[in-house]
Amino acid sequence: MIFTFLLSFILSTRLSPPPEETSFVSGQVVSIENTPIDAATILLLPHVGERVLASGMSDSEGRFNLSLRVILAEDSVRFRVMRVGIRPQIFTRSVSSLKNIILKVDERPVELRGLDVKAEKISISGDTIGFNIAAYKNSTDETLADVLRRLPGINVSHNGQIFYQGEPISKFYIEGLDMLKGRYGIATNSLHPDDVSSIEVMERHQEIEALKEFSRSDRTAINVKLKSSKRGVWIGSADLAGGIEKEGVWDGKLLLSRFRKKSQQLGLLQTNNTGKDPSIGFRSFGATQDRLPSPLADITLPKPSLSEEHTYTHNKDIAGSINMIQSLSEKTVSGFNFIMTKGQELLKMHEISTHILPNGQEVRFDEISDGAKQSNEYAGMLHLNVNKAERYVDTRFSIDLGKRESTVDIQAESPYKVSQKETPISLSHKLVWTEVFDQIGLNFKSNNSYFSFPQHLLLNDKSQVLREQSWHGDYALDLSIRSLIPHTQTSLGISCKNETSNMETKTHKIRKQQLQTEITPEIFYSRRKVQWSSKLKVAYTSLHLMNSEKSQYRKITFEPDIYFSYVPDRYLSFDVAYRHSTQTPDIRMLYDFPLYTGHRTSSKYQGILFQSSGHLLRGRINYKDVRKMLFSSLSLNYTNNAPKYLFGNKIEADTVTFTSHSTDRRATVWTAGLRLSKGFFLKSLKLGLETTYTKIQGPLLLQDQIVGQKTELSSLRADLSLNPNSFTEVALQSEAQGIRSHIDMGQSLPSILALNTEARIAIKPSEQLHLVLDYKHFYNNSNTSVPNFHLLNAMIQYKINKIGLYAKVQNLFNQKTYRHTRTNRFSSYETLYNLRGRMVLIGIRFKLI
Repeated sequence: MIFTFLLSFILSTRLSPPPEETSFVSGQVVSIENTPIDAATILLLPHVGERVLASGMSDSEGRFNLSLRVILAEDSVRFRVMRVGIRPQIFTRSVSSLKNIILKVDERPVELRGLDVKAEKISISGDTIGFNIAAYKNSTDETLADVLRRLPGINVSHNGQIFYQGEPISKFYIEGLDMLKGRYGIATNSLHPDDVSSIEVMERHQEIEALKEFSRSDRTAINVKLKSSKRGVWIGSADLAGGIEKEGVWDGKLLLSRFRKKSQQLGLLQTNNTGKDPSIGFRSFGATQDRLPSPLADITLPKPSLSEEHTYTHNKDIAGSINMIQSLSEKTVSGFNFIMTKGQELLKMHEISTHILPNGQEVRFDEISDGAKQSNEYAGMLHLNVNKAERYVDTRFSIDLGKRESTVDIQAESPYKVSQKETPISLSHKLVWTEVFDQIGLNFKSNNSYFSFPQHLLLNDKSQVLREQSWHGDYALDLSIRSLIPHTQTSLGISCKNETSNMETKTHKIRKQQLQTEITPEIFYSRRKVQWSSKLKVAYTSLHLMNSEKSQYRKITFEPDIYFSYVPDRYLSFDVAYRHSTQTPDIRMLYDFPLYTGHRTSSKYQGILFQSSGHLLRGRINYKDVRKMLFSSLSLNYTNNAPKYLFGNKIEADTVTFTSHSTDRRATVWTAGLRLSKGFFLKSLKLGLETTYTKIQGPLLLQDQIVGQKTELSSLRADLSLNPNSFTEVALQSEAQGIRSHIDMGQSLPSILALNTEARIAIKPSEQLHLVLDYKHFYNNSNTSVPNFHLLNAMIQYKINKIGLYAKVQNLFNQKTYRHTRTNRFSSYETLYNLRGRMVLIGIRFKLI
C-alpha cells in the first residue's frame, strides 16, 4: 500500500500531457479600481454558443490560468466572469492575444428588484449560493456552527454533521481546500464567526475537474471564505474554565490555525471532566468514515440521551488534532491529518427491560449497573490530490488504532462482573486516477484495507477470546465516451472485489472468502433542462464459507439503476430514481458457534451463505427561491426487500440468545418527508419545519417463530431563530416522535410519544454584557412515574475587546436522575441514569493572536 502511494505520487507529479496538445490562457481579474478579485469563476466560451472551452478560478491575487485543449477556429472568444454577490459579466477578446489579459469587473452587487439589502445577506451565482456571515451572526456566537444553524436551507445535527435541503453535504472546503477530509466538525466547532466573511453552498458540485463534462453530480459542498485580514496569518484562541461540583472540574480548548494561499494548518486541543465528549467534533462524515467499529461483544453502558454534547458522565477526557495541507504545484496538494482521543468515564444506571413474546408472555429483567471505561484511540492519514483538466489523482493512506478497557458490576438476581479489552487496528489505502483524452475518459479506483480486532471478554469465571481479521481489495475501471450520439455519453465499468474475513476463538474458527466481478454499461443523456441515466450492473458473486462445514454460493445478478432529473427553471427541480441492489452477509452474521455478546446475551447463527436483495424507488421535488430565502422539498421513498434470513432473539430463563432463520417473506418500507426552511430579513428570523412518516411491514423473528409486524413512525421537527430587538436573541428547536408497533398474533407495544425541546435565550443589556439561558425539556409518555424532565444551564459573560470573562452554572435545577424509555423491536428498556449535580464554572475566552 505504501509503494502504491509513492508510485502514484511520482507519476502524478512527473507525468504531463504533451505540450503540443494544450495551450494556456492567462490573465487577471480586477475591479474598476484595479483591486484584485479572488475566488471568481472564469468560463471561456466561443464567440457564438454556450459550450465551455475551459474554466478556472482566480487566486488571491486575481490571477488565473486556463488549460485549452481545442483549436480555436474563430477570431474572438468570450470570457464569462462570475463571483458570489457580483453580477455575471462577459468580455470579448481576440484569440491572437490570450496571454496576461486583464478583465475589469464591476463589483456592484446583484440588483434584487428594489430590495438591495437582500444582497447583503444572500446572493446567487450559477450553482453557488453565498451567505454573508455578518448578516446572520449574533454577538453571543462562539463557533461557526452557531451561525450555520441559522442559515436557511441548512441544518446542523448535534454531532456536527451538516445537511442542505435534508441531504448531507459531500465536501467541506476552507478557502477552496479540503484539508479536513470529512472531519469538518473540527473547523465548525472551533473557528470563530468573526474570522469568516461568507459561506458558499455549491450545488451539483463535481469535485473532479476532469469529469465536469463526463459525469453528472447531485452532491452539495460548502466552502468557507475567511476575511481578507485573516488569510495568511496565524489565528489563535483559548477557552479555559475551572470550577466545582463535588470536586474540582475543568474545561479547556486551544486552537491555532493559519490559512494561506498554498498551505493551511489547523491544530486543536480539548480537555474536560465536566461530562462533555470532545471526540464528537472529530467524527468523520462522507466518504472517509471512521474505521474502528464497535466490538462484537459490547458491555459499554449506554449514555443518557440528553443531547450529544452533554453525557453527564464522570469523565476525564482529552482530544487533539493536527491537520495540514500544502500546495506542491498548481493543482497539486498533499497533506496529513492526525487525531488523538483519550478518555476515562464512569456511569451508573438502573434499567428494567421488558420483552414481549409471540404468546403474549412478558419477560422482565431488573438490573443496576455500575461501569467504568478507558479508551485511547489514534487516527492518521496521508493524502495527495492532483486536480487538473486532463488528470485527477487522489490517493490516501490511513491508519487507525485503539485500546479500550471496560468493567461493569451488575446487581441482579444473579450478579455479574464483566470486563472487556480490545485493541483494534485498521490500515487502508485508496486511489482514484482519472485521465481525459479529448472525447474519452478513463477512471480507475482501488481500495485496499486490512483490519484486526482482538477482543477479550471475562464474564464472572468465564473467559472468551475472539479475534477478527479481514483483508479487502476493491478495483474498478470505467471508460467513458462522449458525443457518440448528440447530448449523450456512454460508459463501461469493470470492477473486481476480493475479501477474506476470519473469526477465531480458542475452540472455533470461521473463514469467509468473497470474489465479485461486475460489468456495468451506462448511457447518460443531458440536454438543457433534462438529465437521464440508465445503467445495468451484471455481477458474478462467489462466496466460500469454512466453519464446521464447508459451503459455497455462486450467483449471477442483474442490477438496474435508472435516474431522471428535470429542472424547468431556477426554482423547481424534479428527480426520480430506481435501483435494484444485492448484498452479501458480513462474517458477523455467519458464525455457527455460541459467542457471548453481553453479560446475559449470546449469539449463534445458522452459518449458511445467502444473498439478500432489494428494490428502491425514490421521488423528490425541490423548490427554492434564493432571493426570498425559501428552501423546501417533498420526498417519497419505497423499498421492497427480500432479506432471505431474519435475525432475532430467543429468551430462555434469564438469558437472551440472538439467532437467525431463513424466510421467503418480503419487507416493505414507505417513507414520506416534507422539509421547509424560510429566512426573513425582518428581525433575522428563520423558520424551519420537517416532518416524516414511515411505515414498515414485514417478517420478524421472535422465539424462533417468524411473525408479521407493522410499525409506524412519525416525527415533526421545528426550529426557530429570532432577534426580536437589539438586546434579545431567541433560538428554539422542538421535535415530537411517535412509534406504534403491532404483530400479527395480536400483541402490541404501547405507543410511545416523545417530545424534546431545546431553547436558548440571550439577553444583552450592553454590547459587553450577555446573559444566556439554555433550557431543555424532555417528555416521554412511557415514563409513567415522571414523564417530564427539565434541565437549565445559565451563563453570564462580559467582553472586553478580544477577551471574554464568563461564569456559568450547569444543571441549575440540580437534577439527580434522568429516566429514559426506548424500544428495540418488541422490547422496551426503561433506564434511570444518575446525573452530575449542579456545577459552577468560571472561565476566560481570548484571542491568542
